[in-house]
Amino acid sequence: MTMPLTSAHEPSVMPNAADIPTLTQALETSSIPEAVRVALDVREAERAALFAMSNELLDGLRPELDRLTTELVRKSIQGLWEKRSEKYENPRSQ
Repeated sequence: MTMPLTSAHEPSVMPNAADIPTLTQALETSSIPEAVRVALDVREAERAALFAMSNELLDGLRPELDRLTTELVRKSIQGLWEKRSEKYENPRSQ
């Protein structure tokens, strides 16, 4: 059903793609041990909770990010205008 990993692999070394075990056939849900199914369900629930939390944080930060972006653009344009003004005030020094 799967290809075992050889003992030559060290934990700190990434295996070659050809050495990674793959399923050779689909498994029936009933053949998966209950403990594994529960662990996978818990992992999926943790993943969903993490993504939900991340979306909430981003939604909360959006107004601040918009403000910071607007401020950065305004300062950049102001700096560009000041440099351009200097060019016209001191045409020979450029």
